[in-house]
Amino acid sequence: MLKTAEKFPADDPVNVSEQRAIMDRILDENKDLPGATMVVLNNLQEAIGYISPAMQVYVAEKLDEPISRIHGVVSFYSFFTTTPRGKHTIKFCVGTACYVGGIEQIIEKAKQILGIGPGETTEDGLITLELCRCVGACSQSMAASSQTGSRNSSRTSKARKNNLRELALHILDIAENSISAGATRIKITVEEDLKADRLRIQVEDNGKGMDSATLARITDPFVTSRTTRKVGLGIPFFKAAAEACDGSLDIQSEPSLGTTVNVDFKRSHIDRMPLGDLTGTLLTLIIGTPEVHWLFEYRMDQRTFIFDDQPIKETLDGVPLTEPAVMKFIREMLQEGIETTRQPDRTAINPSS
Repeated sequence: MLKTAEKFPADDPVNVSEQRAIMDRILDENKDLPGATMVVLNNLQEAIGYISPAMQVYVAEKLDEPISRIHGVVSFYSFFTTTPRGKHTIKFCVGTACYVGGIEQIIEKAKQILGIGPGETTEDGLITLELCRCVGACSQSMAASSQTGSRNSSRTSKARKNNLRELALHILDIAENSISAGATRIKITVEEDLKADRLRIQVEDNGKGMDSATLARITDPFVTSRTTRKVGLGIPFFKAAAEACDGSLDIQSEPSLGTTVNVDFKRSHIDRMPLGDLTGTLLTLIIGTPEVHWLFEYRMDQRTFIFDDQPIKETLDGVPLTEPAVMKFIREMLQEGIETTRQPDRTAINPSS
């Protein structure tokens, strides 16, 4: 039992037996994984809906981590919340394209109608308003998305009804496969080809790879090599989502050499999921698995942004990536690089060179 549970409200998840059981299961399943802190917090946010101060203390005690580190991670990442969200969450994009398009007027109207501001929830607990930097639908700005519970409730896209409702989450799922395969170097490439109307994603690793028999069965949802959680649906769902958008998914792999996953979408297809929070996804991977050499390349037409975490790690010389100042630096580098590459008047940039 949490040493300080009595200091927190009786309805806090740590004091509700059913919710504490969920927390214990998530902690037991993931506490020994590399980057366990991020994995546990992500799963708790998804399962409980928020991470209260008491939950942060509970996680710190269970993982034998300083509470300052747990609180620092929760307060730094925008996808973690410390208070309950409403049954429905409405997110307004305030990225460059949407801001120029006049999203502020829509936000103001929503505030007037609901009587709440961004980050707040209506008194009846039904609706939460949030702002986000980008939903990956700049060509369709202004953009907003809605969620019910932990699932996307958009009526404009059948593909978005999956649990993996953003392409960034599919990228995260594939990258986690690479980590499980023992990869020490993983490169993620995202290309938006406006002229050809294609969106391409590639995840390349140097993991243990697969033999031809496993490779032939990998898109079967009942095939998985993981033992820590129920997996196997990620790649089949990703393949189905690509094919539903006039695209395809291809996997190339060789034992002991690694695996490369290539996914292609028609960019303007009405059922294409938004890219989602690329910056947050990359931060989760970089901070959660510092032992992996991470490379990221984002291309839009002839413009390119390249990120390599190796020079950063060498410069830090042992300073943990979880230091708030370091996380802030990496987040801003990724966010600025992606947003700059999306601007038509900018040229290729490489902040790691």
